[in-house]
Amino acid sequence: MKTMKILIISFLLCFFPISVISVWAQKTVKGYVFDDLNGNGKKDRNEKGIAGVAVSNGEDVVVTDANGRYELPIDDDNIIFVIKPAGYNTPVDRKNLPFFYYNHKPAGSPQQRFEGVSPTGRLPQSVDFALVRNDAESDNFRFFAFGDPQTRNEQDVDWFKQAIVNDAKIIEGISFGISLGDIVDNDLNIFPLYIDAVAEIGVRWHNVIGNHDRNTDATENKYLDETFERYFGPATYAFQHGRTHFLILNNIMISTPGRYRDGLTDIQFTFIENYLKLVDKNDLVIFCMHALWPFSRNVNDEALKFFALLKDHENVLMLAGHSHIQQQIFMNKTHGWEGEKPLHMFNVGTANGSWYSAEFDENGIPVSPMTDGTPKGYAIVNIEGVKYTFDYKVAGKPSDYVMNIYYPKVVPQLPNAANFYSLVVNFFLGKSDDKIEYRINDGRWQEMRRVDEPDPYFVYLSQRWDFTETLLSGTRRPHPPAICTHLWKGRIDTTLDIGEHKIEVRVTDMFGRLHQREVIYRIEEHPLGPTYYQ
Repeated sequence: MKTMKILIISFLLCFFPISVISVWAQKTVKGYVFDDLNGNGKKDRNEKGIAGVAVSNGEDVVVTDANGRYELPIDDDNIIFVIKPAGYNTPVDRKNLPFFYYNHKPAGSPQQRFEGVSPTGRLPQSVDFALVRNDAESDNFRFFAFGDPQTRNEQDVDWFKQAIVNDAKIIEGISFGISLGDIVDNDLNIFPLYIDAVAEIGVRWHNVIGNHDRNTDATENKYLDETFERYFGPATYAFQHGRTHFLILNNIMISTPGRYRDGLTDIQFTFIENYLKLVDKNDLVIFCMHALWPFSRNVNDEALKFFALLKDHENVLMLAGHSHIQQQIFMNKTHGWEGEKPLHMFNVGTANGSWYSAEFDENGIPVSPMTDGTPKGYAIVNIEGVKYTFDYKVAGKPSDYVMNIYYPKVVPQLPNAANFYSLVVNFFLGKSDDKIEYRINDGRWQEMRRVDEPDPYFVYLSQRWDFTETLLSGTRRPHPPAICTHLWKGRIDTTLDIGEHKIEVRVTDMFGRLHQREVIYRIEEHPLGPTYYQ
């Protein structure tokens, strides 16, 4: 009998690599989450395990025992990761990318156009995760949220650095940053250039996968993120900071070969359900994803399944990119959401604006506003306990630059105010029921009318490419204008005296903060005389 076993093993070794044989024997992964006192990333004898820390294989979630030990099921394609608890940090590499995972692919990624994870070989006897105490961590903090850097090449990366990175790196008091997908634009070899650029901001950085970051030649959902995993680790995971729980989700799936759709896999649903069981129902939960799913005009089963997982959590925020506009979405019963208050999704504006398009500014960077007229920039999310507010930072502008005001700089004096001279305000963080008012020369405040129209400046930028008789100094014509969901209109008074007149605009945003700005327009005598319109 013993001889027969030896012959069977010998036969298997002739036809299968040792690493594959070892996988069959490795059904579980074990290890410790420990307090890394000396910061060397290794568990030394005097370093104790940390109890009560969540560890996951992307589906199951377990909590470490009193000695900091965990055990999880594993197969031949798993990423094991620790879920950072409050009061600790995971280590970061020299590019400020969090190192919180072990990539287990004994045979490596499948052969695809862009390189994935190299073979990792036999699973270590103990897969340990280091945590470093962070006594400075607070329930009150701020973080960056970048929508779609979407760098296609080295030139785009340089523009991204000049416009966004150089702007962000001088802002103080930021705990970390998150890019909400479409990090690159289909060329996954640009990942290292993007990583180098973001590293200059100087804070730890998390990344969401977008539809332009996927392996487009993948034939199964589990292989869409092989190159992403090589550089960033798991595309779905979680971490905690203060009383806020972040769930980073890959919501890009294969629809047909080479094409994608929005949604989640069954494994992701299980992971979310298992993790939320560990989350205090009163804490804040922030989902970070690329596409706007589960927002839809039509109620669907996948969205209802997702909403059901959140039914006991009222403090929920969703952050997404993808659309190259900025908008506030509030999901309610018409979308299938049954919570007491609407489920808020902040569709964050894009760092590349509208794909690095339009003319160059004074610094040689494409002006490239988003297709709703919002200037390119990034969000700063401010957390106080379980409450949140947003700031939108326009690249290259002061922090209080929150709106664009469009108005004629000079108008003719006319006998009545019934004319075609409009005052238009694009309030970047606006939502549909915000109240925006204006007044002229300290007169009475008048409420502006919200309109669903394209932003006039973006239309102007686009039309310049149509009417010019010489090539413009820029990259390419902007994309077609989109309807702006945060645009308001009023009227310019042309009946006033000849000379300069002041317009004040004020808005109280969704968080109760007052913003004001003023501009000057001039009235001149009509060239055909004061009686022309009489």
